[in-house]
Amino acid sequence: MSSYLEPDADIVAQLADNREWRDSGGTRGRSAYLAFEAHERLDLASAVLTGAMLQEANLAHARLDHADLAESVANGIRLEGASLVGADFTRAELHGAVFRGAVARSARFKRAKLVDATLEAADLRDSDLVHAVCNGASFRNATLAGADLRDVLLLGADLSAADLSGANLDGCRLGDTTRLAGVIGLETARFEKIHAEHGTLVGAAARAYLEELAGRR
Repeated sequence: MSSYLEPDADIVAQLADNREWRDSGGTRGRSAYLAFEAHERLDLASAVLTGAMLQEANLAHARLDHADLAESVANGIRLEGASLVGADFTRAELHGAVFRGAVARSARFKRAKLVDATLEAADLRDSDLVHAVCNGASFRNATLAGADLRDVLLLGADLSAADLSGANLDGCRLGDTTRLAGVIGLETARFEKIHAEHGTLVGAAARAYLEELAGRR
């Protein structure tokens, strides 16, 4: 028996309107409004929430596998322990969002704003974070193996004990406040250049800088 809850009639209607709004380019229907509402364990698999207002919504332990949340306004949303496999957060506003312990394998966060977000112990394997803004975000103990982190902003971010095995870090921007202590898999991470606060580092110089950050406590 599923531990997820079926959406009520109001949410079903909002999802239908949101799908029509997305598919019509905004000429019909309207985006959903679930801001400040609590819907823990709700089953929203494959839901269309493009451009939805999800500010500070509580969707902890919900299922949003393959859901479309692109361009949603979801600052402060709570998604602890949620299932987000293949979910699309492209260009979403996720300032201060909580993804602690979420399973977000192959999820898309391209150009999303994850400033000060909490992604501790999240499973982000093979996820796409290209051009995401993650300044001040916490990825402590997160699994980022195989993730695409090209051109991600990571100033002040905490990746302590995160798994970066096979991740693509090319062109990401880090600084002396970026924490990499105890990071796993750095030797297999892929990159040609890294943007540091004091300039762009290439090849061996880039790897040496990352190893220096990883050695700090």
